[in-house]
Amino acid sequence: MTKDKFSAFWYIPNVLDNSTVKFQFQLDFGAAIDQTSNKWAGMGIRTAGASSMGPGEFYTGQTDTLSVTPRYLASGSDYPPAVNTTTVIDSSCSIESTKLICNVWRYLTPDSSAASSSIDLTKDVDILFAFGDLDSGDISFHNDNYGTFDSIKISDKAARPATVSPKELTASWMPLPADASIDFFIEHDFSGSDKKLGSSWIGIAVSPQQDSMGPGEFYTGQGDTLAITNRWLASGADYPPQSDTPDIDSSNCLTSGSSSDILTCTFNRPLKTSKSTQVRTVLLRSRRRPRTCASSPSRDSTAVSLPG
Repeated sequence: MTKDKFSAFWYIPNVLDNSTVKFQFQLDFGAAIDQTSNKWAGMGIRTAGASSMGPGEFYTGQTDTLSVTPRYLASGSDYPPAVNTTTVIDSSCSIESTKLICNVWRYLTPDSSAASSSIDLTKDVDILFAFGDLDSGDISFHNDNYGTFDSIKISDKAARPATVSPKELTASWMPLPADASIDFFIEHDFSGSDKKLGSSWIGIAVSPQQDSMGPGEFYTGQGDTLAITNRWLASGADYPPQSDTPDIDSSNCLTSGSSSDILTCTFNRPLKTSKSTQVRTVLLRSRRRPRTCASSPSRDSTAVSLPG
């Protein structure tokens, strides 16, 4: 959706039982900005048909910190204070020329601890936006710099990512329109397996060809550190060491399930990088230890081609 200088895009990743949504919103300030520009832009979600800002949840990104602050206003149209919420899983911001671009990954439905400071996105909502100047590191009044979209149901209007599920591993990806980047999500359920999450890893590889590991970039998420490592292998089929020039813009791993035995990892990277000129082929792998990931792709991976 787009209005004036603001646009927003969202999709539902095919992980965590489809219980989350990833937003990307951007505001074009019309002139070059950087981290000294002292600007902010925000996206708001309020109960459908409300005559004021609240009840509403707001995500404001700042040019100085390149971070997102979740906010909540129970009623009225006043300053929305920051809140600590379990609804938001991850967030980030970046600057592209004249645009502030922010991403928010959150649960569709808030849990009981966040019910009083978060909006249920399975119900009809209004989308709002606003922008303005920072004052002492915080947002200030936006004056006439705001707008509202018609009521919608987030899940009905959400984009759906491409998804594959080879060899017990689920992977999905979605190109993002504002910054020529792509999100990847990978997930594996270790329950009922002889592999233990704490000593295992899951991974996805990006390669221009399907008959060997290299040249290729590898992204491995570990159950012990809950972190993504960017790896590079120039040729052959050997252990891919950590990349000297990682191209991950943001990443996150978390566990879920009744026994915390489901590992979900996500990362964002540019569509084009200095090593792989464009994402075309993805190889999916899952093994017990990171040092044992050298293998023929035909043994424990599935190759799928991406458009572009």
